[in-house]
Amino acid sequence: MKKIIRLKRPYINPKYKFMFEKGYIPYKYNILYGGTGSSKSFSLIEKLVDMCIRYSTFDILVVRKYATTLKDTVEMPWLDMISKRYINKMSGIGLVEGRDYTYNRTLKHIKFSSGSIVRFKGYDNPEKLKGIDNVNTLWLEEATDFTQSDLEDIQDRLRATPPNNHPWGTELKIFLSFNPIFKTHWIRTYFFKDAIDMSDEIHKDTVNNIVTTFALKTTWRDNHYYNGQYKDENLRKKMQEINPRKYGVQCNGNWGVLGKLIYENWEVINCNKDLSTYDGISYGLDFGFEHSTAFHEIAIKDGDIYVLRELYKPKLTANDIMKEIKRMYPNGYSNLRIYADNARPEVIEEMKRSGFSGIRPCTKGANSVLEGIEWLQDRCIYIDESCVGARNEIESYQWEKDKKTGVRLPKPVKVNDDAMDSIRYGTEGFKNNTNVRIMFC
Repeated sequence: MKKIIRLKRPYINPKYKFMFEKGYIPYKYNILYGGTGSSKSFSLIEKLVDMCIRYSTFDILVVRKYATTLKDTVEMPWLDMISKRYINKMSGIGLVEGRDYTYNRTLKHIKFSSGSIVRFKGYDNPEKLKGIDNVNTLWLEEATDFTQSDLEDIQDRLRATPPNNHPWGTELKIFLSFNPIFKTHWIRTYFFKDAIDMSDEIHKDTVNNIVTTFALKTTWRDNHYYNGQYKDENLRKKMQEINPRKYGVQCNGNWGVLGKLIYENWEVINCNKDLSTYDGISYGLDFGFEHSTAFHEIAIKDGDIYVLRELYKPKLTANDIMKEIKRMYPNGYSNLRIYADNARPEVIEEMKRSGFSGIRPCTKGANSVLEGIEWLQDRCIYIDESCVGARNEIESYQWEKDKKTGVRLPKPVKVNDDAMDSIRYGTEGFKNNTNVRIMFC
């Protein structure tokens, strides 16, 4: 029988340290939030691994909203922590699989020689959480992906009571880690008081219930080994000028407070029409009839977006749209890389059959609108003087307002947004192009 070496007091490389104070005992809810690169997840994994090695009573469930994200975002970081950060005193190397722990790749769980276990699950199939009876520590990673009902459902499924000798007591301990997004998000209204202390650049929040809730806010400044982009003061200043909301969220860990207008980083100019001067060219198409059909030629240069040409007319049939684009490009329209509204697959197919071989449906998903907007908010947008539709829309394109509270919501008003959708679709061609250099203007 293989001999198992039990580590009573594990050793961790001293250059890595916990964010948590010595002797920290979790509350019922433990909110770990803040900016990008603040080591929230790293520090929590470090703490949980340490407890699993020291004690035999930990049964931890780590949940992501989608199972497809588990391997890269939680499983591998756990294994990296176990095998590289912790040192076995007897061997002088990281913990060894098969001796100090086992990793079941099929069931997605790690069992330590102490007897403690950690399981990884996706919530996109809640039924997979059935049959997990002994969990005493729950961690929702990227908690903003979950809804309030998700949290309540998961808690309802986990009815086990930790054993009496558990070092954290006999109540289920819940961790939520995330980068804060909009102030209107349910996590903020559920766990925090409405008022935010904005007297400092890094805002201060107060929890609703100091008995049940612990909150720790961190930024990249708290990570002594951070070596990312925010160390560049010039980049931080430019980011703050172009997209102050995102700067506040990612750099300072603040909740995003939306202003009225969606885009403020734009300017109307006389754009250079020589396409060879740009890093890339793309086209967006939003279908309309009662409202305008919007088609735009879009260029990118040093990370900036240029809207060069426009078709913006109502009452256009599919045949009319094709005639208009052919008129705009008499010397070649067939290979234009057009990203079109995927809600009209029949029109896209008709255009393909008519010679527009470069047209394709845009990609849409649960958060595609907000992700596309945030991508554009990160750069300067220059609109040519001839693009009247884009110019008129962008200066009034705004976030919806809650009718009761007056607070702006992370949802664009669906009025006069045809050009805004067309431009957003068109930029899809730039996002994954490794040959396009992206930087703040």
